Amino acid sequence: MAGVGDAYVWFVTKARYGIILFWLAALGVGIVYGPQYLNYTSGHFKPPPGTQAYTSSQAYETLFPAAQNKGTLIVMVSSSDEAVRVDTSPWVKTFTVELAEAIEQYSASHSGDGKFVHSIAGFWLLVGGNYTGLAEQYVSPSGESTIISISYATNLDKRVVPDFIDFLETASGHAAVTASAAVGHGAFSYGVTGQDALWKAGEKATKQSLARMDTVALPLALFILASYLRSIRIMIIPLIALGTSMMTGFMIMYPVARYKWTVAQVAPNIQGSLALALSIDYSLFLLTRFKEEILVQGKDPVDAISVMCRTASRVVLVSGSTLTIAFLGLAFFPLAFLQSIGIGAAVTLFCTISVNLTLTPAILLTFPNFFGQFGVYDFILVWWARMRGQAPRSVAASPETRPLLMSDPEYSRSIQGTATTPVNGEPGLFAVNAAAIGSDPLVAGEKVSKSKLVIEDPIAFKEGASRMLWFSSSKYTARTLSAAIIIVVVVAVLVPFAVQVKDLHITADSTQVFPRDAPALKLFHAFQTLFPPGLISPYHVLAVPPAHFGSVLTPQYFNFTATLTQVLTKAVPLKDLTSLTMVNGVEVSLPEAAAYLSYKGPGGPGASDFAKRAYVYQANFGSLVNSAHSAATVKVLTPFDPLGEEAKPWLSSVRALLASSHELDSYRGTQYSALYVLGGNTVVIDTMDRIFKLFPYVALATAVVIFAIVAILYRSLVVPVRLLFTIALPIGATLGLAVMIFQKGNFDKLAESVLSQSKGIYWLVPVMSIPICMGLMLDYQIFILSRIAELRRAGFDHYSSVRLGVSSAGTVVSVAGVIMAVAFGSLLIAEELLLMCLGFILCFAVLLDTLLIRPVIVPAAVWLSGDINWWPSRMPEPHVVIPW
Repeated sequence: MAGVGDAYVWFVTKARYGIILFWLAALGVGIVYGPQYLNYTSGHFKPPPGTQAYTSSQAYETLFPAAQNKGTLIVMVSSSDEAVRVDTSPWVKTFTVELAEAIEQYSASHSGDGKFVHSIAGFWLLVGGNYTGLAEQYVSPSGESTIISISYATNLDKRVVPDFIDFLETASGHAAVTASAAVGHGAFSYGVTGQDALWKAGEKATKQSLARMDTVALPLALFILASYLRSIRIMIIPLIALGTSMMTGFMIMYPVARYKWTVAQVAPNIQGSLALALSIDYSLFLLTRFKEEILVQGKDPVDAISVMCRTASRVVLVSGSTLTIAFLGLAFFPLAFLQSIGIGAAVTLFCTISVNLTLTPAILLTFPNFFGQFGVYDFILVWWARMRGQAPRSVAASPETRPLLMSDPEYSRSIQGTATTPVNGEPGLFAVNAAAIGSDPLVAGEKVSKSKLVIEDPIAFKEGASRMLWFSSSKYTARTLSAAIIIVVVVAVLVPFAVQVKDLHITADSTQVFPRDAPALKLFHAFQTLFPPGLISPYHVLAVPPAHFGSVLTPQYFNFTATLTQVLTKAVPLKDLTSLTMVNGVEVSLPEAAAYLSYKGPGGPGASDFAKRAYVYQANFGSLVNSAHSAATVKVLTPFDPLGEEAKPWLSSVRALLASSHELDSYRGTQYSALYVLGGNTVVIDTMDRIFKLFPYVALATAVVIFAIVAILYRSLVVPVRLLFTIALPIGATLGLAVMIFQKGNFDKLAESVLSQSKGIYWLVPVMSIPICMGLMLDYQIFILSRIAELRRAGFDHYSSVRLGVSSAGTVVSVAGVIMAVAFGSLLIAEELLLMCLGFILCFAVLLDTLLIRPVIVPAAVWLSGDINWWPSRMPEPHVVIPW
């Protein structure tokens, strides 16, 4: 590995100016295009193959090609005066007409042929025309509200629909002003809602969440890092690394989101949190090593950078690689929505690793003296000495200096090393063989000779460790009785939380994805209280015709449709069904249907009842039957939120009802070949079921790969087994606590307005959080266990290795965990319940792991296992003696 390290140091040294220019160019392009990435995310996705939703959507697309790529938005107008009805108000009439005209003009100017908006319907647009019989459907039973429904194309550029929603909100305001000027002010409220309006609100919330991250989480994380590094000037590097990593990751995903995939709306939040957390964490690992080499080892800055590159950089590489593997596990799910989250996170990780492994050392090599002086006073002295042509004094290690330590995954490098030689004549840069460059000398008692690094004063070494955070507690984790008690107590505390996972209820309630305070969501809930809840996103039962089927306008097909409609009344009230044989709760026979469809006479308010019924039937026939008249659907309005919690059991019951109904058996093969339920929330529900069937296999495959890496890294079969326990326990306890908070409402009194909205954990939360937690916990395991292993390989006895290992590496791990929690903490204040729950799981899991599991439970387990830890490898006989 020495050759690789030498080549890496040589490359960064020779190419440092090019590296800086490259990343500055990437940052510049990222600043221009990166923010645009946020405008091209979406919450929509297509069902994965193998689901009923996928099969039904394929059939529907084949039979109803003209009905594809359509969306619906609702403008709802409500009166705040109970005495004023919207169906008699001149204000509402003027508002509706003005808005409709503005929409038609917008459609014509943005689609050329005026086909962007397919239709506009509302009470005041229908009441005076042929379809006056439909007008009453757009007024609430109480008369206090009316809706204007706009159907539009969704297969255009991804920004067309969000821009149209912005226009619709602005145009509504203008229409209100016009109505008030024309007929006087009215006590009316109005707003825009619909699925696309809700996703648009989510896009806005994503930008606000990232802004909060910049204004709250970032300063706090940087403050923690600066407090630990105790240097202001060196903080320039983490800021540059963070900005470059985040903007470059966004820039790479921008064309993917705009031209290739439907990228998940939560992907930028995940990427932003990862970039913030890992950029600062990796800066912590690199810069603590750089500072340690200068202040503790007494090296000049260039030598310190060389050592940093050979040791700390490997920690960053291993850490980033394991996390990348964990996230790429999401790419194996057959859903572009999840794949975009995994690949987006992997792209951000790649950028973060690359920036920290190239740009950070390049900047340090370009300005070694500036960053090599950790106080203003020292920097002035060096500058003044150079101005006078004198050699600057070296910065000696002060005995008061607190060493900043970290683990090195190559065990043999830490305590003893061989002589160093210049690399390619580059002064101050050293080539190191496999036993070279020490990792973490603790105090001035560790001396450097020309031949090797040797700990000549183990007592001073121990005293240096005694100033670290976890030194005092380590004496309990390295005693058999106390270590066993600690493990038993911690397990006893965490298991009751972990068992709550058995009550975990996964939900497809899509309202958890939308910002809870968004006006579109509030209007959506108001709409459901005033109108049939299923109206905004109806379900459909599609009867797929058999091969060589003729027309739906036959007695046999009408008998089949009447039977199908009657069967569906077991699931919903008759008034909520619309079919060829049932319109507005009134049965329609085939002769009546034929008469209605052939009618071309006058309509309107003064027309006959037959004329009104005819035009109503014609409108419904056009929405239920395809253009070839070879297939039809039954429209189903649910008496509950079609996107909410009740949708999943209802969908299962309807499918079971259709599959088991003997009344339909006689029509199979002649009038239909298959019956599918589509629309509503079927795509999300079926996708959730499919993903959770695959999730155990994907999680297992990811775990196998990660555990294999651990086994190779430590050359041990015991470490991966223990790792399974120390990862499963905190993840289980965290998920169990999330169930108690977000599902059972045990803590509703603390935040009732937020937590009581949830009836379960949204299905994306465990799918995303478990791989992230696995990757992070593995990283922290590497940092601490590598320190213990390298001390043991260097000749320390088991007791000393455990105590000194956890003392030195545990502090860095805990600081890194706090920074990580701060970064993910920005999700806790997100408006989407999905992100809030995800943020809680990530924050709590990281803090639990870095403040309890890794620095306490892991060393206790290592102590109890003895040298069996490293089986089948064998550790050398101890020869470094430290009195305790």
